[in-house]
Formats: sequence, structure tokens, C-alpha cells
Amino acid sequence: MTALCLLSALSVMAQKVGVQSSRCEVGLLYQISYQANWGDSYAVVVEVVPDQPAAKAGLKPGDIIETINGVNTQEMSEEEINRVLLDPNAGSVQLQVTNFGYRKKPITIRKHCVPAQAISEAMLARAFNMYSVEDVTTRRFTMPFNYRAPERIDFAQYRSFSFATGRRPTVLERSIYEELVRKGLKYQEKGGDLVVAVQADLAVNPNYREGAESDVEKGLKNYRFNAHTGDIQQYPFHSINAPSFTGSHLLTMVVQISDAKQQKLIWSVQARERLNSAYSVETYADNFAPLLLSNFPFLRYISNPTFVMHKNTYRSIGIYLDADDLQRLLWVEKGSPAERAGLLPGDRILTINGLPLEASVKAMTDGYHAFLKKSLLLRDEETRFPSSDGFDGNKFWRLDKYKEIAEKMQNPKYKGAFTYLFSHRPYVHEPIIEDIVVEIKRGDEVIPIAMKPVLKKEDYIELM
Repeated sequence: MTALCLLSALSVMAQKVGVQSSRCEVGLLYQISYQANWGDSYAVVVEVVPDQPAAKAGLKPGDIIETINGVNTQEMSEEEINRVLLDPNAGSVQLQVTNFGYRKKPITIRKHCVPAQAISEAMLARAFNMYSVEDVTTRRFTMPFNYRAPERIDFAQYRSFSFATGRRPTVLERSIYEELVRKGLKYQEKGGDLVVAVQADLAVNPNYREGAESDVEKGLKNYRFNAHTGDIQQYPFHSINAPSFTGSHLLTMVVQISDAKQQKLIWSVQARERLNSAYSVETYADNFAPLLLSNFPFLRYISNPTFVMHKNTYRSIGIYLDADDLQRLLWVEKGSPAERAGLLPGDRILTINGLPLEASVKAMTDGYHAFLKKSLLLRDEETRFPSSDGFDGNKFWRLDKYKEIAEKMQNPKYKGAFTYLFSHRPYVHEPIIEDIVVEIKRGDEVIPIAMKPVLKKEDYIELM
């Protein structure tokens, strides 16, 4: 979505709010469960946005939301749930949640509520993300996983797990152990409620045709999320769309979870990868365990799950601007650098880091688009990738052009005031500046105010 579209949509939204003068955020994604194994007919948390109210309250993916303000979520529609969670007339909401580690745990989410037409820095970062797609973007990828649909059994009854080996976790099992603990299960060397078996193998692909890759590799580069770096990177595995005769090697990894008492398999996942060289199965487990177990205990995919990486990293001073007048400071976040520096609602922001801030959305957007056109050759064509919404013009900046990129961004004619969101990058400001200087007009007085921004990392992976 372009900056103009996003900001215009926000203006329309604010108008539709009508009598409601504020909107609220909680930072969670949920889904009504239609499976008996986990959260049958209850709302189940599927993702929690970092640094947002739900995360601060301690809510975790997999939490079964049994009640909201005392009302059973089995009896609530999605519209009713959304209305209560986002109701601007209530500053908090009371939940009762269940997971492996707790039962009917009370959690209070204190909502983040702002004026209805306020534009947050997170919104601005998404709207002007082409300043730094390295920091703000969405990317879709698919994993070659196949899951076993479980029988009708309530997973919430389990508390602990052991490995089938009866020993402490091996190098291969370590990442699986960490994920299960993160989900609330307790580890026992022996005697756990669940028995976990992990197998992995690298073998010759019996269907391989030598030289076949030359016909299919182009356009089938395989990008995956790296749980350690928090970035998307290219891996040596063939795309799931590549023919079965490509890839001289097959890497297989299987995780099986069984009921210890009944000695019955209740959940499993198998990964099958084709590649042309050796690859450590331990490294594979280490990199992809969070994705392998993303469907446990709440199974939403049977095969080839698709994920979206939401990367939202930006600098924040805690300001909210008026959608109808971008110069007007509408709201200041409590405890933020802006509040500590003395900025007040009603202040008019004239410049940020010396670059003019226009009141008009169109003026700021036109400058942004002009910059994008003039800087096309400064992007690395080899890094082109489609965003999750299908836009395929995303390209990283060329490593050898950082100085030229920064010079263009600092040219006042391109209206680059919002580049401060990404000014922790050398291609935005060379040399990198630590403080952000905002020039405000308060009454008849023009005041420069310096403040030290905070780096927000609101990155998360969503299972589609």
C-alpha cells in the first residue's frame, strides 16, 4: 500500500468513527477454534505483536481465551470479541486464558487508545517503508511440512514431556525442547505426559536427474525466515514448486509426539527438503524448530504451511500526527522521548532533522514518490522480492551507494521528514545521528527540541 492510500484510508476511517473520538489497539491475532484438540469453539491466540498491550500483559500464542470480561468466548461471535477488545470506552479488558502451563489464568490487557484520526509512527513506517524495506516489509514463504491430523483428544490435559531416548536433549533435540518449553510444557528426563521422538536424515534423492536444476532454478530461489537473525535469507533448498527430480539430496526431519500412558501417537510433522549439497540436520532443526512446531498444539495446516514475516523496525519518539494536518501533533505517548522533551498536543511540527514536514498528505507523498523515482538505480536488482500483498518492486539498497542514497534523502525537495524513522541506517543519514531534532511552533514561538529516539522492533511471524 502506498503512503497516500494508507494515510487517506486512515482519514476515511476516522470520519467513519463518528461519535467515537478514539481508537484502541491490543496487538493480538486470534482465531475461533473448530477442533476438539485445542480450544474447541473458544478464541485461540495465534500471534502476539511485540511491545503491544497483549504482549506486555503476558499473553502468548496458543493461549485459549476462555472468557472476556466474564463472558464465555464460545458464546461470542468474532464481531462481539472485536468490539469488546477494541472498545474505546473501556481502558482495559479482562481475560481468562488456558495453556499447557496454566489453567484459567486471569490476564488484564490495558489497551493502547489514541485519538481516532491519529497517525502513529508505526503507520508512517509502513506507509513510507520504501525508505528502508530492509526494516519494514512483509514477506510470504511456504515450508514443505506435512502434519498428521490428531484424533479427538484434549491436548490441554498434558503438562510435561520427555524424549523417547530417555536422556537429556541431544543437539538435534535441543531446539525442539526449547520450543515445547516456550509453549508451557515442563521437561522431565523420564516420565513426562508426552513422549517426543525426533528423527532426521540426509540421503540421496532416488528421483534425481543430473543437470535438471539448470532448467528450473531460475525464479525458484528459496527464501526462509531465520529465527536467529530475525531476517529472511536464501537457503540452498529447492522450492516446493520444483520438480521431484531436482536436488541430489533429500533432507527429512520428523517430530512425533505421543501420549505416554496410552502409547498412542497424537501429533506429528514431517519436513522433506531437496537440495544439491550436504546440510547439517542439527542446523536445520535449530533454524526451523519454531516453524515446525507452529502448528502445535493448535493445528491449522495439514500440509505446506504458508508464513508471513512482518518486519517492523523503526525509530520512535512517541508522536501521533493528525491525519488531516500532518504538522499538527495530535497525541504524545506517555513516557516517550517526546513527552520527556516537553512536546505537547497542539504543537505544530515544522521540520524533523532539518527536513520540512508539510501539513498536506499529498505534498509529503508526492515528495516521497519523486524520491523513489530518482533513486531507482541505487537499489540492488538482485535483491528484488515480492511483499506478501504481491508488490514485487521491493529491492534493498546497493551497498556501494549508501552515501549517494543519504544525500538524496536529505534533499529538502523530496520532503523526507519521515526518514527519521529509519535514521539508524547509514543509507538514511551518513554519518548516523543519535538525536532527532524537531522544530516546533508553539503559539508565535519556534522552538528546536532534541531528543533521543528508541528503536522499536515489532517483528513477528504469522502462520497464514
